[in-house]
Amino acid sequence: MQHAFPDSLWVVGEISDLKVNSSGHCYLEIIEKDSHSDNILAKQRAIIWSYTFRMLSPYFESSTGYKLAAGLKILVNIQVEYHEVYGISLIIKDIDPSYTIGDLAAKKREIILRLQKEGVIDMNKMIPLPLVPQRIAVIHPNSSRTR
Repeated sequence: MQHAFPDSLWVVGEISDLKVNSSGHCYLEIIEKDSHSDNILAKQRAIIWSYTFRMLSPYFESSTGYKLAAGLKILVNIQVEYHEVYGISLIIKDIDPSYTIGDLAAKKREIILRLQKEGVIDMNKMIPLPLVPQRIAVIHPNSSRTR
């Protein structure tokens, strides 16, 4: 298999499942969906070894503001590996957070356009606010209580 894919490749996919085990290795399932029907076209197992995950995860989170999680579209640099017992795996070597940022911005724009089309985007603006607030609530975690 290494002869068929001797170099690393950049691959686009959506995370459908992500688990980090106790040793720090990250196991993902990456899928490709049909853009019209949202049906899954392809699914492949991927791994980020712990030493790589310790670098990629904080880098991705600080760049995008999101943790790696199911539902995110990602652009990753992978090495294809074959193991007699486990089969084909994609070993993730790097990630491009700018791709995910672009995808999230496109989704946000799509939602805003849909809300505008449905005429519901400005509904909260129609609710009159009282001139003087009557009640104020302070919400805080239990750990922030003063004694």
